[in-house]
Amino acid sequence: PIGQSLQRLIADMGIGTRLAERRTLLLWDEVVGPEIAQAARPDRINRGSLHVRVKTATWRHALLFHREEIRHKLNERLGEELVKQIVLK
Repeated sequence: PIGQSLQRLIADMGIGTRLAERRTLLLWDEVVGPEIAQAARPDRINRGSLHVRVKTATWRHALLFHREEIRHKLNERLGEELVKQIVLK
């Protein structure tokens, strides 16, 4: 089956983690909802650190209290503990 062939190819190329990291960025809007998605955008993920750009200091402060919940929801959707921390900028 093609699905198994693709999984083998991804494993052989060693890009499984990068694909999962990219998926994290794509899941952001769905996980945080439209209001937060308009105020904060994921920039990149590197070695478990998800870097998020926030529009204002007020939003940054508010998200500080929710980042663990967001991190948990992202990892739950990914099916693995990929996001270790969220860095708000």
